[in-house]
Amino acid sequence: MSVESIVERIRSDGKTEAEAILAAGKRKAEETENGAKAEAERLRRETESDVEKRAAAVAAHFAATARLDVKKIMLAARKKAVENVYAEAKKRLIHLGEEETLTLFNRLLCLYAEEGDAVIFADGFRYAEGVKLLPVFAEKKLKAVSDGAAFAGVKIDGGLYLAGKTADKDLSFDALLKADREENESRIAAELFGSPAKEKSE
Repeated sequence: MSVESIVERIRSDGKTEAEAILAAGKRKAEETENGAKAEAERLRRETESDVEKRAAAVAAHFAATARLDVKKIMLAARKKAVENVYAEAKKRLIHLGEEETLTLFNRLLCLYAEEGDAVIFADGFRYAEGVKLLPVFAEKKLKAVSDGAAFAGVKIDGGLYLAGKTADKDLSFDALLKADREENESRIAAELFGSPAKEKSE
């Protein structure tokens, strides 16, 4: 065998081996690339899912916060509206005419006064003399007291106060309105704003 044929054989074998190496390298590169693409796609899907979950959680949080804020605003509005109703009611009680005032306190004294009670009128109560002339005043032997703060330690704002042997009874405008509010506040709020069920459905 000549030197030329040996060299040619070596070159041929080298070329074949090089082609095989290149082919193997190309396959490996393709496998790596395909694997990388698959991993990238998996990570992308996971990231998208995570982002969607986080976005949904954030949206739910803000929606819940907004609902809570609306409830707080509505409760504050209800409270303010009811307060305005009772503030107006007190003004009207203070400015009742004589006949209405005497009718009101005749009924209250008939219901709550006990024999011998001391009647303490609020400062500036306009119809104290008329109340003293009511039949119930004489029937129950009630006595008027001019200085309630000195007599029973009370100072009232509108209306009157009964100081008795067994129990005192606050019939001031504030006390009467407070009792009415405790009993009727929910109903008044519902009349002003509608029922909670109605609000929810709107």
